[in-house]
Amino acid sequence: MKKFILAAVAAAAFSANAMDVGFNGFEAIHKPTKQHGGSVTISENVSGLDVSGGFGRVEGVNGYDRWTANLGKELVKLGPLGLNGRVGLAYIDNKVGKDGSALTAGLGATVPLTKKFSITASIDHQFGSNTVANSKGNVVTAGFKVGF
Repeated sequence: MKKFILAAVAAAAFSANAMDVGFNGFEAIHKPTKQHGGSVTISENVSGLDVSGGFGRVEGVNGYDRWTANLGKELVKLGPLGLNGRVGLAYIDNKVGKDGSALTAGLGATVPLTKKFSITASIDHQFGSNTVANSKGNVVTAGFKVGF
């Protein structure tokens, strides 16, 4: 799974289209706990679809690394605000316990402040497999992205 996600990120990074690099803070809300972390994403628009890959980390006793690959589409534009939907895969590399994968689905918002700089926010629901069932829940993200 990690190889697939890394290949997707590498393909996006070396293609001829413009790409965005995002930096985010997030709160993972998994019953009964909340965990905070940070992530870096690389995204690119390919034929009207946003293809992205990312890496996030949660520190602490129950910390984990989270590798993601997502496919998204802008659903509606309200003035400068773009609302998008997305689906994806996440690989959860737990510090304690078994690793595993999860499906994700969510909604996001982007507001460009300049041609190359935007602020972003999103909420995704993560459907964890049995080995990472403790990671089932919502992930709320806020950050910014820079275009190249």
